Amino acid sequence: MSLLIQNLDFSYNRKSRVFAGFGVEFQGGINVLLGANGSGKTTLFKILATVMEPKSGEISLNGTSFTAKDYRRRISYIPQNFDVYPHVTVRRFLEFVGGVKYGYGKAKTREEIARVSEVADISDFLDKKIGKLSGGMRQRVGIAQAIIGDSALIIADEPTAGLDPEQRNKFNVILKRITRDKIILLSTHIIEDISEYYDSIVIISKGKITFKGDFKTLANSLNDRMVEFDVGIDDMGSIEKSCHIISKDYRGETVTVKAVTETVGEGMARVTPTLTDIWTFYR
Repeated sequence: MSLLIQNLDFSYNRKSRVFAGFGVEFQGGINVLLGANGSGKTTLFKILATVMEPKSGEISLNGTSFTAKDYRRRISYIPQNFDVYPHVTVRRFLEFVGGVKYGYGKAKTREEIARVSEVADISDFLDKKIGKLSGGMRQRVGIAQAIIGDSALIIADEPTAGLDPEQRNKFNVILKRITRDKIILLSTHIIEDISEYYDSIVIISKGKITFKGDFKTLANSLNDRMVEFDVGIDDMGSIEKSCHIISKDYRGETVTVKAVTETVGEGMARVTPTLTDIWTFYR
């Protein structure tokens, strides 16, 4: 399983270039894309979902080109807020997806609904109207519609936003359950979710990749490089030139600084970086 992006160029106008020669490869499993606002992650998702067309570049999904007629049939999308057709029941909506996207007949549609309902754990509320469901339930319906037809690529844009910790955990567990023979590409801003659920983590900043690897590699990437120390306000200028500043805590005329540096100077103490520290460094 592979989603390959090569030499991607995209801009909204002459002064707003998002990607220039961008390239990355995503493998099967759950791939999470992290990035601050304006980093390019939402634009990338829109391009992959064929909502927008790049100026140039190549995209292929398991060898199928982005420009091929059947590319769209091989992808599914889970929006941040899955709240479509509020007056329609879950079952009726899934019947609509199966019929419109894949042209399934009644028997095949019933078979698919039974399959995806079990995987996404929505069997208990198939005949409820979507507008009556909780946020967590609606997101599980989003997963169900995304795996009808067994799509090769599932794109999920901030799918856990607005969910409580228990709902986020259940959502991630269900995603993990469906990773076989699929590429799941999702974005999130919830650092606490970046853990054993995800097979690959990609951090993007201003249209460029600043990190790509698994959770363990990310968590250990700043080991023995993070320091904390106090410095006078007047000396901050020189400190900012010699270190990558992560945080500054002003206390009168003194500043407590947390920074990434290759050498430990006088008065500096090694500290263990938090996930927030690591995210701040790469973003």
